[in-house]
Amino acid sequence: MYILAVVFDAWADGWRCRSKQWHWQQALMVGSLLLSSMFYEYGFSLWILLYLFIYMLVRFALFDDLTNAFAKRSFGYTGNTWWDKIVEKAPIGLRIFFRVIALFTAIMIAIQNIK
Repeated sequence: MYILAVVFDAWADGWRCRSKQWHWQQALMVGSLLLSSMFYEYGFSLWILLYLFIYMLVRFALFDDLTNAFAKRSFGYTGNTWWDKIVEKAPIGLRIFFRVIALFTAIMIAIQNIK
């Protein structure tokens, strides 16, 4: 569900960059985040921490490249925000390596916490 939320959010962001309608993708993102509580059984405080950690890892791993794809930009494109300036200093291979590690970690944590 977290991966779907990031995909829908990146889709909306990519379409927003191309001046297209993006509201229903944003609604799908919120819906998938709300549905995620059906699959995981957390105590309230632990649920919040794990949810944030997993979502941050998935977003780090997928969001930039998916947004670039939906905005029809080249692979590895970096923008001009402070985060993009930090990321663009790393070689593309290193960026991919850390994104794969982040996605794998998020998936493993999520699998271990399924009801």
